[in-house]
Amino acid sequence: DQPAEDFFIILAGSVQKVVESTDPSKPGIPIAQPLVPSAFFGEKALVEPNGRRACSMKTVGNTELRRLQRQTLQRVVEESR
Repeated sequence: DQPAEDFFIILAGSVQKVVESTDPSKPGIPIAQPLVPSAFFGEKALVEPNGRRACSMKTVGNTELRRLQRQTLQRVVEESR
């Protein structure tokens, strides 16, 4: 249960939602279909003031992401007023 601070957009590759395992030989157990280019995750980080991470995400192979930090969005919003 960690704070959510970043929003991600997938540009290439894919990202898998996983449940963390207590077994070191199983780093993450997939629980949904992988997200593919143009999909996004982490939106709670931008819209909920005290947002918490709902799950863990792992990249699948070579993946390219873009990240937007909550503090960056807040600064842009403040500057646009």
